[in-house]
Amino acid sequence: MPRERPLAFRRHRLREGEPELLEPLEQLAVLDLVEEPRDRLEKLGLTFTEPTAAEGKGPLAGQTYVVTGTLPSLSRAKAAELIEAAGGHVADSVSKKTTALVVGADAGSKLERAKALAIPIIDEAELLRRARAKP
Repeated sequence: MPRERPLAFRRHRLREGEPELLEPLEQLAVLDLVEEPRDRLEKLGLTFTEPTAAEGKGPLAGQTYVVTGTLPSLSRAKAAELIEAAGGHVADSVSKKTTALVVGADAGSKLERAKALAIPIIDEAELLRRARAKP
């Protein structure tokens, strides 16, 4: 099954700084360099797509959470997986678009920022309750 080839790769001329299109054979050579290792890894079972919950589905659909501090039983990675599996989004920083800040022990500046923005602050138990709720 042939792969679709991008229209053109770009390279830059060192002197003029203007983009120049690669010749078709150069494009194929670059693709072979990139795709051959990828094909081998895919055959070994490695996937290059990130699994995500179907958008708009799940009890946390359309909601954004930030996790800070040490949670009692979940690692941050597991908390993020839980949120995403329930249809939510995990952000690295608190903003006015944040639905809630999930706080554990030793929370730092994110807690202060959430308070300043009047973002709801919840604990791990509340996150678990929300993630398991029926939409």
